[in-house]
Amino acid sequence: MGEELKKDRAESKRHMDNLKAELAKDSPDRVRIHEAINKMEAINTLIHLRRIDSLLDLRQLLTPKQREKFKRLGEKREHAMKKEGKKPRR
Repeated sequence: MGEELKKDRAESKRHMDNLKAELAKDSPDRVRIHEAINKMEAINTLIHLRRIDSLLDLRQLLTPKQREKFKRLGEKREHAMKKEGKKPRR
């Protein structure tokens, strides 16, 4: 896992912890809740965009035959995850 991804996930977790703490209060601050959610969503969007960019960069390096094999491996992995009851990443 790349260092950027680790930092992003840690920051997202920090905002989730802040959100949980705010929600646990007797009088939670709606603005702080909204801010925490917005910050988490921005980070998660960035993570997803980076993942897609990496996938697209990788695909450009592959030959058509390699792309087909890569696609089959992904489908096989997704099928195995569904069989185990896990939700595949998208």
